[in-house]
Amino acid sequence: MVIQAHANYLFKRGDFIEAGKKFAETPSIPFEHVALKFMHANQKIALLEYLMCILASYRTKPDPRRHKVQLVMLSVWAIELALSHLNHLQLKGRSNEIATARESLLGLLKQCKDLDVHKTLYHMLQIALTRSLDSC
Repeated sequence: MVIQAHANYLFKRGDFIEAGKKFAETPSIPFEHVALKFMHANQKIALLEYLMCILASYRTKPDPRRHKVQLVMLSVWAIELALSHLNHLQLKGRSNEIATARESLLGLLKQCKDLDVHKTLYHMLQIALTRSLDSC
């Protein structure tokens, strides 16, 4: 309950990324509620942070294979958000943040290597590359 109150406080204060980390530690709040909260506030980066924390918690569970469907869905969504963020940074010319965003994306892709989503990921990367080239 204390972590939940702290997460809500951080969210209201506008510290969305830290709020995402705290919400991930709060099993009493349904995942959908937190995801919608960030989406309604148009805080995609904080949502990405939240998803990455949730993914990390699934991977540390005793039998992560039991949660394969959740891992796949969350991983694909996180990669989609990371690609969108990277594309946004490239369009805005924010080169100082691009390297960090790329590293984050590569980390997510490496975590997905054991999941059976290669075709989906290749398709997403192809679309992102096409968008990137179209904007040049």
